[in-house]
Amino acid sequence: MRRLEAMPLELQHRVLAYFDSLEQIQPRGEKGSALLPFVGLLDDTSAAEMSRAIEAACEVVDSSEW
Repeated sequence: MRRLEAMPLELQHRVLAYFDSLEQIQPRGEKGSALLPFVGLLDDTSAAEMSRAIEAACEVVDSSEW
C-alpha cells in the first residue's frame, strides 16, 4: 500500500484498472468433482498407450508450422 500511495495518481488509476481486470477473469475448465464419474474407466493398457502417443506427438517439431 505504501508503494501504491507513493505513485502518481495516474499510475494508481492504472493499477486499479489492472486489479479490476483480474476480477473479471473467470476460471476455465471443469471442477474435479465433475470428473469423478470417469474415474476407473481407462484401463492400464489403454492409459499406457495414450501416454506413449502423447509423448511421441509432443516430441515432434513441425518447422513449417511457424
